[in-house]
Amino acid sequence: MGGKAEGEFTVEQWDDAGRKCIEIMAWAGNLLVARAAFDVALTQRPGGYVILCHGARIIAKSPLAERLLREQAIRGRVGP
Repeated sequence: MGGKAEGEFTVEQWDDAGRKCIEIMAWAGNLLVARAAFDVALTQRPGGYVILCHGARIIAKSPLAERLLREQAIRGRVGP
């Protein structure tokens, strides 16, 4: 629809190893609401592995998620 990102956005908390989703913290139908939920989730789970997804695509990552995904990519293993 007019180039706007719509659909199912989720804010997810994964275990500290980044192996499995342990909680869907928020679901939203548009990117602006999802991004706001992600920003709040980061304050609620400081130091946690939190990601903002649009389907299988990761849009934003917490610092822990960023670090672990980078390490996995270096080792040749893809994260969530």
